[in-house]
Amino acid sequence: MRELHVLFLQPIPMGPLLSLGHLTADGSKSFESEIPQFGLGVFLANGPDCKQAVLWALDAGYRHIDTARAYENEKQVGEAIVESGIDRSEIFVTSKLRRFHAVGHEETVHRCNESLENLGLEYLDLFLVHAPPKDPYHRKPTWQGMEECLETGLVRAIGVSNYGAHHLDHMRSYAQYLPSVNQFEVHPWLQRPGLRAATEAIGAVPEAYSPLARGKKLDDPVLQKIANKIGASPAQVAIKWCIDQGCITIPRSTKPNMQEPDEEKIDVKVEKKEEKPESIQIKKKKQYLGVLILVLQKKPNMLIGSISTYKNKYSHHSSRRSNHWWISPIENWKQSITKNKN
Repeated sequence: MRELHVLFLQPIPMGPLLSLGHLTADGSKSFESEIPQFGLGVFLANGPDCKQAVLWALDAGYRHIDTARAYENEKQVGEAIVESGIDRSEIFVTSKLRRFHAVGHEETVHRCNESLENLGLEYLDLFLVHAPPKDPYHRKPTWQGMEECLETGLVRAIGVSNYGAHHLDHMRSYAQYLPSVNQFEVHPWLQRPGLRAATEAIGAVPEAYSPLARGKKLDDPVLQKIANKIGASPAQVAIKWCIDQGCITIPRSTKPNMQEPDEEKIDVKVEKKEEKPESIQIKKKKQYLGVLILVLQKKPNMLIGSISTYKNKYSHHSSRRSNHWWISPIENWKQSITKNKN
């Protein structure tokens, strides 16, 4: 059986929170809520593997789990939430409307109820349209169905996934409540500043999936140089970059097995300095001080698992993305690190 593992986060209830809301025609925001900026994605995690991964994550401090109807693991996520013993109000759960279910108002509401039934939950914290409906004529009624889910309390926030800037702009013509989130692939090699700006222009928060570039860039020499300089892992550095851009970040990160409890861990403390690039400092066994601390075991080469499974099945989707490269933000970051070191 394929092993599934998680990137360990120091147990901190809910973690850093970002505000969500839905921009309306008068410029105000409705149905406001909060979302943990860091969460666990369960794409490609199935059956007992998924359930165990979510249990480990919740025990380690995660309070944000991202699933989808298309992942076929909503049931396992729900079972893990119940078995964790953690109060439902402390866990932020996202699911998504499958693209070929996004065909109209009633169908959208029906599928939302099905996801709730699969998860065994009374409400979702966030419900996303997984991708723009293929038929443009279905986009307006599908979103109206999402809005009904929001207004009736089936969900506490609604958003979209994999929407381009033109999709977002067109939503202004038919949405009563604009999306609170747009989830799309973002990482240091695929920075997408234009799409992030378009997302923020409609009052939504960008959410980064595949923040580790599907595991393909962990041996990148620039990434490794930065990681070595500050004593962190390449995965920590890549995730830190996404968080610094203001993105909700949901890595699907793994490790082969539980390390011995007495093995030394590294705490990465991220500190923001006003009007200056962010800096990273390494401190051991320090407590959370109001900013995100990622706690990883010291074996960075073991952080990403099941990558071969992903590559074999999905490599054709990401081949065009492999040429993206670091630009100025990471260079500024490197300079900041050097100054702090000196």
